[in-house]
Amino acid sequence: MDLLVIFGADWLPIVFLILFLYWWLEQINLDRRKLLVATLGSALIARFFFGTILKNLFVKARPDEALALISADGYAFPSGHATFFFALATSVYLHDKRWGVIFYILAALLSLSRVMAHVHDYVDILGGVILGVLVALISSRLFKTNAKSN
Repeated sequence: MDLLVIFGADWLPIVFLILFLYWWLEQINLDRRKLLVATLGSALIARFFFGTILKNLFVKARPDEALALISADGYAFPSGHATFFFALATSVYLHDKRWGVIFYILAALLSLSRVMAHVHDYVDILGGVILGVLVALISSRLFKTNAKSN
């Protein structure tokens, strides 16, 4: 079980990004550069701008490091992984429902893995989910990207 948790917490984000790149390459034939900027931009802004502000504002320690299956540094709230990957999943979902559902499932699995690996509590994940989804929704409105019907 520990190996499954470690895979989900450490390696599933890489699988997620590979699938995102595959999805994006499908979109490039549709001349959707604006979509890429909105999608990836919202995830990066959510994680590295708003996520960092909230981490330094709340200064919440991580769960017991003695139990952690993987190493993690910095503050716990909100989860940077949950913020980034739920923003990415939301942006994709707004444009491609089929791939969006896949990305939501992967984001949920990797977030749950980070709780099981003892590097986050559920509240850290919930904060990251809310932040990521909100930033992606706002970004979609600001960039006024057109949804692809699926």
